[in-house]
Formats: sequence, C-alpha cells, structure tokens
Amino acid sequence: MINNRILILLPNDTLGGAEQVLKQIGKYYSQHNYIVDVFFLKKKKENNWEGIGENVNLFYTKADREKYGVLQLLVQLKKHATKYNYEFAYTSHAHTSGLIGFLRNLNFLKINNFIARESTSVHDRFTGIRLRRFKMVYRMGYLSTDLLICQTNYMKLQLFKILPKFFPKLKRIEVIPNPISLQDANLTINETAPHSTNYLVAAGRLIEEKGFDLLIQSFYNISEQYPFLDLIILGEGPKRMELESLIITLGLQGRVFLKGFQKDVYNYFKHAKVCVVSSRIEGFPNVLLQMMSQNDKVVSTLCAGDIDKIKGVFTCSPNNVSELQQSIQTALNNTEDFSLLFDQQLHERDINHFIHKIHSYLGITKKGDLAETLN
Repeated sequence: MINNRILILLPNDTLGGAEQVLKQIGKYYSQHNYIVDVFFLKKKKENNWEGIGENVNLFYTKADREKYGVLQLLVQLKKHATKYNYEFAYTSHAHTSGLIGFLRNLNFLKINNFIARESTSVHDRFTGIRLRRFKMVYRMGYLSTDLLICQTNYMKLQLFKILPKFFPKLKRIEVIPNPISLQDANLTINETAPHSTNYLVAAGRLIEEKGFDLLIQSFYNISEQYPFLDLIILGEGPKRMELESLIITLGLQGRVFLKGFQKDVYNYFKHAKVCVVSSRIEGFPNVLLQMMSQNDKVVSTLCAGDIDKIKGVFTCSPNNVSELQQSIQTALNNTEDFSLLFDQQLHERDINHFIHKIHSYLGITKKGDLAETLN
C-alpha cells in the first residue's frame, strides 16, 4: 500500500548529470511504493521523464525560461503539494534547493526530510555577480536542508571556501559519491555495434566545459596512426557549430561524428575501443560511471575531485591535448582487463547503497522504513 510521497524539483526536463541522478532517485522510490511528484520550472520539451514509474506524477509550467516559471510553479505547488506531507524532498541545483528551502521555512511546504545535492563546484566555475547570486541562494534556503550532499571531498572544501561562516550552520553535510543504476545499465545492451567501424566515444552536452574540442584535437594527432578508428561524440548543445568547424579545419570529415542526443548511450559505450571523458571541469562526471559499467577501457581527465581514486581508469590533466592523446593511446594498447575491478567499485555506488546512505545519515533505520529493505 502506498502511504508515502516524495517531491523532486528540477529546472527543466533535459537529462544532464544532475537530472539523471534525480531521475534515478525518483525511479527508485517509485519502485518501493512511494508516490513521486516531480515539478519542472519550464515547459515540457523532451520525453525523458515519461514512463519511469506508475507512481510518478509530472508537473510542468508553461514557461520558456526558468525565472518566468517560478510563479506558475508556486500555483502548482499550492494546488498539488501543500495538501501533502512529503516524507522526502530532493533537489540537485542550487537555485531549486534555495527555493524549496525558502518555501519550507515559510511552512508553504510540509517536508519531513529535505535532501539537497550539490551538482557543481561553484567556487571554480563562477566569479563576480554570478558567484554572489549563488551565495544569496545558499543563504536563502540551504539552512532548511536536513542533509546537503557533496559529490566529492573537493566540492565540500570549495563550498566551505565561499561560505566559511555559513558552513557550520548547516544541519548536516556529507560526501556521498554519485550513484549509478546497475539495473538500468544492463537493460539496453545490443550485441550489434551502433557504428560500422572501430571508434572512440565521448558523451555530454556540447559546451566548453566538456572539452570536446580538446578531444577532437587529440584524435587528430593519432588519426594517421589509427586509420581505421573513428571518434563519436554523443550529445547536443551550443558548441555544435564550432566543433563542426574544427572537424572541417582538421580534415576529419568522415572520421569524427557528432551524433546528437542518444537515449541508448550504453550500447555506444559497450562497443567502443575506448570511452573518453575529456572535460575541463565537472562536479563529477556521471558519464564516467556509465562508461565503466560497459567497457574496461576508460580515459578521463582529472576534471573533478576523487577521480584519481577510481582504480583502472586512465587519467590525465584537464585542458591538455598532449596528455589526453597519450592516455587514449595507452588505453588503446592496454591488454589488462579491468572489468572485475570496475564492477566492484560500481557496486559500491549502486542506487540502492546511495539511498541507504542517505537514510542512515537521516537516522531512518527503524523497522518498516525503506532503508530497512536495502540490507
């Protein structure tokens, strides 16, 4: 019998790393007989959240921009959410966390446990006015959190740097590595490769932070040495035209393919010669875990804290074409099998353990609670 509800708030229905984590959380609770109410600040654009569970309700505004969706969201929350007592509320973006915390402080929302998750290292990515805006958001609603999750120890340290006086006032802040749903990772694998020749693969939004320009240049440097190897980049974004121009400039037409958004990234990862994370900076690249679940040859820049602690991944400095090239070549020539090593590390990050850690930190251990079912 369904007798509990959770609330999730997102800026939009796209599926970046932060959104994928919240989707895993929502799907997990739905499978454990919770009603999941998911609210979006913007209007529906994709179908990424459809069909994740029979107990999941999706609420969209009609706004094209997030700031215009706030008032519409408040109307929806007043209509659908204020009459419920939510066992959990989850957010993963600073502004949505601040908003939920602010509304909870006003008793507009009834939430037993509010869990906010930091999705980026704000101190590294923003300066000036944008950084001051983040600080304002933190002060507006973060003190209302029952648990603030940082993806890495580095992220926790950076948060302390920008808010040294505010930091000790938080109820609880813990480092919990990003989860992966191993069940989902093994559902869609196809024995047929999605590309006709051998290839490297990378995935993510086509933005500056992902470093796909560096990856294309690195691939150019080895393209003659590996004439039957292609490069595939999955994802869409504002840097597409620049990357297409770079491909033409380097004469890599027919060797580098920008495939756009793909729902089935796992199949691409499974059949690749090497999977590559080329980012300049990340909170933590969730795609790295997805790659590890399918392939034992994975290269990543040290674009986030704690990547150096993952065993079996070939790492290099971010923003360095030469080092990235060398790491790719090392992976291509490697004969050691890291599959078992990857499986062991991913098991520790499975969504089951992720939720269990959250419940443990919140002190939810009495018989009959969801955390009890994870043992």
